[in-house]
Order: sequence, then structure tokens, then C-alpha cells
Amino acid sequence: SETPTLGSTEDWVIVNPIMGNHPIHVHLVQFQIVQRQSFAYISYMDAWTKLNGDPLLNHTTVNVPSIDRYLTGTPTGPTASEQGWKDTVVVNSGEVVTIRLRWAEQNGNPFPFDATVGPGYVWHCHMLEHEDNEMMRPYIVVSPVATQNLNLETTIAIATAAAVIAALAVILLFKRLRRRTPKP
Repeated sequence: SETPTLGSTEDWVIVNPIMGNHPIHVHLVQFQIVQRQSFAYISYMDAWTKLNGDPLLNHTTVNVPSIDRYLTGTPTGPTASEQGWKDTVVVNSGEVVTIRLRWAEQNGNPFPFDATVGPGYVWHCHMLEHEDNEMMRPYIVVSPVATQNLNLETTIAIATAAAVIAALAVILLFKRLRRRTPKP
């Protein structure tokens, strides 16, 4: 459902409004953890439910316009063990985590293959119960040529409802994009 541009850098904001920590894993690229911040998850869930209804859902979800009004406390940077490039980040309950993804190799060089060809990639929670129940979000890397006419300094919120183990709770994944198109 996401369409990152090859060679660009994006900030993703991942929201966990439910009980339990979730290790979020992104295929193809590694990322850096930018910050963590608590948020008013009950108010956020109330707003989300007003827009979408109660789970189980049989429709595409509507995004909460902005996570900013729900943020509380002071953002904190990554811990010593979170420094450097990662492919998985633990998002604690009641927390918003911002990660910075580069759609290229870590050093900024292009991939040694065409990442825009093929069926695409996924990102998901690394809990086995979630993986086994196909709780994954697909994404397709798109060519910079396809997006060169777009001025992308935009915020996009994406919320996904998913059944959690047997309780059918809701995981909401929120995304804020900041794309920087590579210089030709």
C-alpha cells in the first residue's frame, strides 16, 4: 500500500495504541530510529473509531488527519543499542516511533539491482502470530521518473486494522512521509 520512490528518504511514524509491544520489520532496506514519543492513545482510538467504525472492518480505513494533536511528553532519541542501521524496531504500547528509511543502500549508492521490478516488498510486525496470519503491508518501490513532477513534502497517515492473536484487537500503523527526491 506504500509507494516509496527509489533513492528517496522517508520518515515513517509508527503508532501502537494497543497493549503489547510490536517489533516492526521492513524488508529490502534498513533504517535509523529518529525518536520515540508517548501519545494519548485513547483519544486517538476514539477519533479513529469515529472515522472507521469498530473492527472487524470490511472497508478501507480513513486516516486520522494528524497524529500531532495526540502527542504527549517529550520526544526521546534512540538509545545506545538503537544507534546505527536497523531492520526491526520495537514499538512499545502507547508509543509513536519515527524511523528514517533510505530507499537505496546505506551509503546512498543505488541498489545493485532494479528494486522497482517484481512483485514488491512487505513490512510487518515480527510477532509469529501476526506473520502467520498474513498481517503484512505490501509496498512497491517506484522509479523517480514516475514521481519527478511531484513536490513531495507531504504528510500521509495510514491506519491499518488487524486482528491480534485470538482477541481481534486493533493495530494501527500511522505513517508520515517526508520524501526527498534524489538529485539527478
